[in-house]
Amino acid sequence: MGYQWLLFGFDGRINRARVWLAALIMLGCMMLLGSAVVGIGKLLGMPINSYSFSASDIFAVVDPASYRSMPPTNLILLIIHAAATPLFLWIYAAISIKRLHDRDRSGWWMVPFFVVPGLYNQLGGWLGDSIPAIALAIVVFIVPLWGGGRTVCSQGNAWRQPVRRRHAGPRRSGRYAAGLGPAK
Repeated sequence: MGYQWLLFGFDGRINRARVWLAALIMLGCMMLLGSAVVGIGKLLGMPINSYSFSASDIFAVVDPASYRSMPPTNLILLIIHAAATPLFLWIYAAISIKRLHDRDRSGWWMVPFFVVPGLYNQLGGWLGDSIPAIALAIVVFIVPLWGGGRTVCSQGNAWRQPVRRRHAGPRRSGRYAAGLGPAK
């Protein structure tokens, strides 16, 4: 197992231990990069108290209004967000899809587990407070929670031991089992 395949490849299967290892590696990299950005910001005199990576940052990177309204000193943060957020999203997708493969699921299960909640997070304000919007919000909350539990916390199918039968061949009893043949 190479770390390049573990973090960036989409083929194959990984068990729970490797999922948690990859999650710890990704979390460590995010903390290291966030600390470096906050430290550089303090050195340059930018008022940065916290730094985060989220899927909504992808929309902020592509939205021209987000970088037109910020001062030029914060352009460094936007550049780091533009590079780091898709990288961490790629790593998350690679880990999750390999784990879904281990659970004998298609990688397309990432759509209800990750893409739909992300879109709802961005576009949910347009729906208002109607009853269908509340029902959709409950579904969008429960489905990724269920999917995350099934993907990360459940035992995979590829690593299970095969079920072995005690007897090879048809079950026999009585005289046939003793090898005496049919009764005379």
